[in-house]
Amino acid sequence: MRVRDFSAETDIDILSEAEEEAHRASPPGVTFPIGSVQSRLSMLQSGQCIAFSLEEGAAVGCIVLSPDTNNILPIGYIDCLFIRSEFRGQGGLELLLNHAAAYFRSLGIRYMRLEVSALNERAIRAYERFGFVTTQHTMDVSIGS
Repeated sequence: MRVRDFSAETDIDILSEAEEEAHRASPPGVTFPIGSVQSRLSMLQSGQCIAFSLEEGAAVGCIVLSPDTNNILPIGYIDCLFIRSEFRGQGGLELLLNHAAAYFRSLGIRYMRLEVSALNERAIRAYERFGFVTTQHTMDVSIGS
């Protein structure tokens, strides 16, 4: 596997797939919004980096990176990290996280942050193996429309 940059012509489907999986995995009472193709493309124009892990030319995962250097402690946010289920456990996660670390280091950022559902125990274990630690708890409640 290797990492390459996002291509709007060929890769928008995997971003949609990532959002749909996050929506399905949302805890009861919490709805993860599914954005439009236009909102996904606008991410690219707001300074975010999207990269893909490839297996024989096919995209098998993606990562969306958002640097925040306006804080006292600059942080690199991982806004989306997705590996197609049939490719999980084959090194794609580590490949994308190492790519993210190198990208953020090149911007002078020394810390990465991501959010993960408390119900996604497999992902939590994988992130912990990479070195992530829990630093805060986020709680959500649906208050209607």
